[in-house]
Amino acid sequence: MKEILLQKIFPMGSRRRRFVEIFYESFRITYREGISRFLYLAMNRLRSSKLFNRSSRLDLSEKFYPLSFPAFDNATVSIIVPVYNQAVYTFNCLRSVLEKTSDVNYEMVLIDNASGKETVEMLSAVSNIKIIRNKVNKGFVAACNQGAEEARGKFLLFLNNDTQVETGWLSALLDIFEKDKAAGAAGAKLIYPNGVLQEAGGIIWGDKTAWNYGKFDDPDKPEYSYVREVDYCSGACLMVRKSIFENAGGFDARYAPAYCEDADLCFAVRQAGHKVIFQPKSRVIHFEGITSGGKVYSGLKKYQVINFEKFTDKWSRAISQQQFMENDGRAFLARDRKQGKRILIIDHHVPTHDKDAGSFWMYSFAKGLSSMGHRVIFWPDNLHAEQPYTEDLQQAGIEVIYGFRRFDKYLNDVGRFIDIVVLTRQHIAIKYIDMVKKHLKHAKVIYRMPDLEYLREQRRARLEGRKDMLKTSEEIFQRELYLFNKSDVIIAISNEEKEILLKELPGKRIEIIPHPINKITPVSTPFENRKDLLFVGSMHPPNEDAVLYFANDIMPILDKRLPGVKLYAVGSNPSKRLQDLRDKSISVTGFVKDLYPYFDKCRAYIAPLRYGAGVKGKIIEAMSFGLPIVTTPTGAEGLKLTNGDNILVADSTEDFADAVAHLYNDRELWEKLSRNSLKYVEEYFSQEVFLNLIQEIINTV
Repeated sequence: MKEILLQKIFPMGSRRRRFVEIFYESFRITYREGISRFLYLAMNRLRSSKLFNRSSRLDLSEKFYPLSFPAFDNATVSIIVPVYNQAVYTFNCLRSVLEKTSDVNYEMVLIDNASGKETVEMLSAVSNIKIIRNKVNKGFVAACNQGAEEARGKFLLFLNNDTQVETGWLSALLDIFEKDKAAGAAGAKLIYPNGVLQEAGGIIWGDKTAWNYGKFDDPDKPEYSYVREVDYCSGACLMVRKSIFENAGGFDARYAPAYCEDADLCFAVRQAGHKVIFQPKSRVIHFEGITSGGKVYSGLKKYQVINFEKFTDKWSRAISQQQFMENDGRAFLARDRKQGKRILIIDHHVPTHDKDAGSFWMYSFAKGLSSMGHRVIFWPDNLHAEQPYTEDLQQAGIEVIYGFRRFDKYLNDVGRFIDIVVLTRQHIAIKYIDMVKKHLKHAKVIYRMPDLEYLREQRRARLEGRKDMLKTSEEIFQRELYLFNKSDVIIAISNEEKEILLKELPGKRIEIIPHPINKITPVSTPFENRKDLLFVGSMHPPNEDAVLYFANDIMPILDKRLPGVKLYAVGSNPSKRLQDLRDKSISVTGFVKDLYPYFDKCRAYIAPLRYGAGVKGKIIEAMSFGLPIVTTPTGAEGLKLTNGDNILVADSTEDFADAVAHLYNDRELWEKLSRNSLKYVEEYFSQEVFLNLIQEIINTV
């Protein structure tokens, strides 16, 4: 009944219909969770759908004026635009390319298929564009092949003249090829002028039918917003390596004048051992049917049916190997050609990988799985698409779930396809573990410990003399034990924590994957040109305590022994207590995007941690820069470090101050620690070591 009423009042794909649908799905939960929750979800969903910033507000100018394209000596991309009349659409297509493309060297190659006077006059006012004029209309296929023969770029970009591109469209496509050497072709997200989706990659089903995946849906949904390998992409906006296009013989002439030549080329690209990839960041508005009409069985559109039969006949064997049939409920599987395991990761939010070590671990883990060919879905507990971090994952081929979603419904919809679920952080994992075990009885569960949280809180309670915290730490321990027992594999980050767990859980499978480093970046400034001290870490309680302890207890001693020395405390979310420390000798910076300048100018790194658990990512990070470190036994916990060889470890306040002063004044010691730190990190914490550990665990789960 709802669908009948909606269709009568609001046409499919209209903005008003989508507005009503969003509020309707949110309203269903009102009676269970209250009006405040309803309003929150409704507004969150509206924001994520971007209904108030739709591309339907296009400026379709009917006034022509001269266009002058940039002239590049070496064009990376040749943009090939076949044209047959439709001067208004062609002009606006060219105008959008000119206005929205500023970050790629390109050339425009336009093939005029015997257009009329209006188009010819409009094009005569366009400069720095190569125009090939045909005396008769040769059709789309022949025109594209003509343009390719004249192209100078390493990449060919076939673009319909009834399109308008959005900012960053071309560089996003080019980025696919720069990141993945196996990429042979890449296509854009095509959007109708009213703002609804036309296509997010195409599916060819095993029963010889085809889908424009996502047609008429919200283009900003998670499933349409991540990079993935697909069966084909539409020739309305399709980039291909020129060498591959030439080796394939161009667009197959059997599909003249048009239709199915794009799917055919994509299959040929894949047959040659390359990938066809959908790039959601490349957004293109497509006025579908402007040139060819809208009726499938008449005019040029009739070739859509005729040529699809030719296509399925030519590729009959390849299509028969497609795994899924239309309408068997497996679009979730068919939309992404990755053949690895399907892995659902649940964490508190999208990893803010440049802000804390735990987030960097999870970011590296998810990206590593994706790079190995596994299909990764990331579920942030807050369902917020925080940027730029969400896009970072999406561009790595990871689907990030956001907006209005119910976890139990999600599991009912696609849970049967999930092979592995990865949980982390006990306060988050405890919310999901029972639903996962109930709905995904076949799936294996991996619990990743950032550290033993109960141990960290227990140590804090004893340090601060808080009996209430001791009780809390026991509650955390019971939750952690519950999670450990429900999991098939536990990932720890140190042997010490593994041994503690095995005493409680003898025989449990516990694997170790330590913190990785992004890359080893040795600092270049010599010892004598350096000064000051550095601490880096997001300011959660153990780090805040460390900085306060250093400022109040250790810094007064160092002021006498190292007069004028300053501490830079770098990290996100500093509390008021930390901000109040700011004076001539202490700088509390807050979040800093690029840490290299700090590591390159400071003489020593300090980590005076008094409580915590697990391996400290900040120690590994500092070592990856080659900046010598002074820390406590807590800071060095879980690491195979040697005091005096690759780190300095001091326990008491006086000893810590002595160690800092000694390192600060001893060039020979400084250079030794710096050199050995880099060797240590390369041996134990490189990306290669990290990825090998992941692969070994996933392959044996």
